[in-house]
Amino acid sequence: MNNRNVEEEISKTLASFDGVQKVDAPPFLYTRIRAGISARMAKRKSPIMILLTKPALSFTILFVMAAINFYLITQINHTHTTASNNKDLSIQNFAKEYGMVSYSFYDK
Repeated sequence: MNNRNVEEEISKTLASFDGVQKVDAPPFLYTRIRAGISARMAKRKSPIMILLTKPALSFTILFVMAAINFYLITQINHTHTTASNNKDLSIQNFAKEYGMVSYSFYDK
């Protein structure tokens, strides 16, 4: 294609836009679309989702979950500490039972 043919094609394309007019939407189109979407969403909602969207219930569930997590974390730390103390005691009892006394380098 030469330069003249390209310019003719561009002119034809631009001339085709001369007869285009602005399209107006029907009145309240946006409102009708929003109402249709809301109606579909209302049909989809389950009773559980309706309850969970209430702030009082959501915050209560959040608080209960946080309290359970805090309790479990403190119990794990307590259990870990108790287990390590029991392990030390059992080693000491074993050593005492069999007469195995270990002295530190710094003991005199």
